[in-house]
Amino acid sequence: MARIITYSHTGKQLAEFNALVTMSWKLNEYGKATWTMSTRDEKCKREYIEFGNRVMIETDKLPVWVGVIDTPREWASNGEVSITAYTAEYLLTWRRAPVDKKISGTCGAKFEELIKIAQAGGNMFLRVGEVWGAGKAVAETLKSESIYDAIKDLTDRMGNDWNVTPEIVNGELRFTANLYKRRGNVRDVVLQDGYNIKASSKVFIEQGNIANDIIVVGVGASSGSQKTANTIDEESIGLYDYRQATVNLPSEYEGTLSAGADQQLFELKQPRRTFDVSALDVGDLWQNLQVGDIYTINLGNVGFVSGGYGLQTNVRIIGMEYAEEACAVRLISDESRDE
Repeated sequence: MARIITYSHTGKQLAEFNALVTMSWKLNEYGKATWTMSTRDEKCKREYIEFGNRVMIETDKLPVWVGVIDTPREWASNGEVSITAYTAEYLLTWRRAPVDKKISGTCGAKFEELIKIAQAGGNMFLRVGEVWGAGKAVAETLKSESIYDAIKDLTDRMGNDWNVTPEIVNGELRFTANLYKRRGNVRDVVLQDGYNIKASSKVFIEQGNIANDIIVVGVGASSGSQKTANTIDEESIGLYDYRQATVNLPSEYEGTLSAGADQQLFELKQPRRTFDVSALDVGDLWQNLQVGDIYTINLGNVGFVSGGYGLQTNVRIIGMEYAEEACAVRLISDESRDE
């Protein structure tokens, strides 16, 4: 069973108990955890599992899971209640971005400004942590959306990674918001089917739209006055034929549009190749799993190679799911490509 510690929304520790958990971690998004308690359990009290309370979940081998309790809470007729929590990035869905506020600078500078706006909306005990400060300096105007959505829009467009991590300060739970050029480590471990991973029924999927001539269209004062940015990849054209795409971006700034076009081309110039395997508890594999990490994967009977099938490539973990009953960690991975 996992060890679960709950905290108030100000970070003070409230209770500690054990439960079977199901939990997930996601790259650049919030994950989810659920567990069930008996209403006869002395720790099953509103003050301990109230919406907004923070929670830390520890297991023997997997990364610490930290987040916040929120809806839904489901009550069963047999005297059990199911609790739902989300990783700490979810807290930023509770804060809104100022409408039509112009922000400028690198991705890191804008990330810091968004975190400070979120904190100013009410003390979340959240501070700016590690921030990658390089990259292009561009300007944009915020829309009417949550801080979470604003950060996702920004980082997806610029190709950066982010997360919110915990820290204990004087016995109280606090959070730091971090921006990375790329999150994760390259691991010197091969994921081998039949040894330390188990393949799913659809272990390898080539999917998504392919585009190699992309134009990004920004906003303008009137129809026909919008600024644009265009980029092309000749290698992709040679492989997959000539494919055009148009992407709309709510910005009037040329630097923002150009950066958006480059990122869209990087994402779309070849099909997305995804992998679905479960990591087995072999050696110290579980202890080293982290979202963003890069592994070599070896699969013998999928993917085209000259004269037959087989695939060995680098993959990046974009999601992990763990249910204690399964005795395995499901890994959702994308092929890792050099920019």
